[in-house]
Amino acid sequence: MRHCTALADARRGRYPAHMSTITKPSITPCAKAIAEGLVRSHRATKFQVVGEFVRADGIGTAIYWITSDGTRVLRGNVPHSADELQGGFIEKMLRAGSGA
Repeated sequence: MRHCTALADARRGRYPAHMSTITKPSITPCAKAIAEGLVRSHRATKFQVVGEFVRADGIGTAIYWITSDGTRVLRGNVPHSADELQGGFIEKMLRAGSGA
């Protein structure tokens, strides 16, 4: 199974050094693949970069917020009050988005 190194490292409690600095975020291929997975699975209609997140506009009222490194996916109107989705869901969206 292909999955993002950042996701695996985050689960082990290891975070890259660049996460401790405030810079303009770059979206990793992992985050983009998760967003594409949401679109391909018809859970979202489109996605765009918003601040430190990739925002995927879900069907209905759902909004998905993907961290720029792809380690977390949240669902809610704004990231600070959104619910975090489980790792299994993230891995499924990653596979759907990467064509694996």
